[in-house]
Amino acid sequence: MPLFSVNLKVAAEDERASRMKVEVSPTLCDGYEPLPGALSLPIDELRVATFDDVFRLMGSEEELGARRLFLDLRGFTEQELSRLIVYLAPVLYRWTGEDFVVVLPDQVDAKDYLPPFADLLRSLELRSRGIRIISCPTCARCRTDFPEMVRSIEDRLEQMETPLDVAVMGCEVNGPGEARAADIGIAFGDQKGMLFKKGEKVRVVTIEEAADVLLAEIDVMAKEAAQAAQEAASEA
Repeated sequence: MPLFSVNLKVAAEDERASRMKVEVSPTLCDGYEPLPGALSLPIDELRVATFDDVFRLMGSEEELGARRLFLDLRGFTEQELSRLIVYLAPVLYRWTGEDFVVVLPDQVDAKDYLPPFADLLRSLELRSRGIRIISCPTCARCRTDFPEMVRSIEDRLEQMETPLDVAVMGCEVNGPGEARAADIGIAFGDQKGMLFKKGEKVRVVTIEEAADVLLAEIDVMAKEAAQAAQEAASEA
């Protein structure tokens, strides 16, 4: 995964921004901005506040060179967020800017609203901060409570800033091959889990210890990545 990150920021009033700095994980937010005014933004900034704005940008080339993109979620209902993310994907894929700034609706929890947009940027390889989880839709070979396992692993990784692709797959038959591009992963079988790196089998563990083993390996990889980055910085 490229070590390039679009900055994911939140536009909020000072009081709310102060609260979010304490409540929101730094892996989800790279900074805070004042709320944009009602007037038009500078020429190198975009505002998306309606689906019409999104559709217009789908056919635009010049506008997608803007340095900053403000996404004003106050113009969308909670039920519209999933559709908004789908429509935004092709727009962001072509956007070449640096700052993606989200304006949250009043009285919503940033911890609930920001993760889908952080995941969208990571999936488009626009943001390398934090863990990107790769998973499968499950099939008849899956013999464990797979969705719950994914959720528990995801919850424990949300504070980690190291850019790693982590695969959590439902079966050991196809899992390692399908997720061979992942830095590390685990594929579940009948009461066991197969740990793999870059598609190559490392070892087999029991299903009870699978999550802990995976997380311990990720922790080691994160420390090694941090040390390598520090050494590279000292040599520069």
